Amino acid sequence: MSKKDLLTKPFRVTFASLTEATSYQNQGTAKYSIRALIDKNDKQFVDQLTNFVNEVVAESDLPKTTKDKILRQALKNPDSELLLLKDGDLKTDYLGHEGHYFMNLKRHHKLGPVPCYYPSTDPIPMSMIDSEIYSGCWVRVSISATIWEKPKPLISLTLLELQKVKDDAPFVRSNFDSIEVDESEDSEDDVEI
Repeated sequence: MSKKDLLTKPFRVTFASLTEATSYQNQGTAKYSIRALIDKNDKQFVDQLTNFVNEVVAESDLPKTTKDKILRQALKNPDSELLLLKDGDLKTDYLGHEGHYFMNLKRHHKLGPVPCYYPSTDPIPMSMIDSEIYSGCWVRVSISATIWEKPKPLISLTLLELQKVKDDAPFVRSNFDSIEVDESEDSEDDVEI
């Protein structure tokens, strides 16, 4: 097992679950998580992550065939469940995903006070972060990459620290998106919600 850390460029967040650990469809271990949305045109971010993964894999003691398999699964095979950057254009039901890659970053323990690298050097209390992180804001994170040999060779990314860097329009659906008007009658009372 080899391990290394990276401080990312800023990206937009969606599906932030930082105050309470959750699990997808109540299956598996509950974790604290965010979904990172990376603009497909942000070549610097994609290169930063790709170079980081390549470096971690290259520094491992694994055989070359195993390293190649990990890199194919993590970076190249769009059908791999282990792909790190997934295509947001395939998630048409989710706001903000179009034109982006996405990756899910998780951790087992709640974030504590976060060292602030941008724009000041004072630590940010987690209570402040909890109230400010929302779907659509911009953050940067530190992540660790770990290579696992068993039960199958793979690379996993773990969320270490998170820092909000700026606000943006939140990803929210209007309450009216789900309203259907029954036009078979002239009455204004025929609205199904």
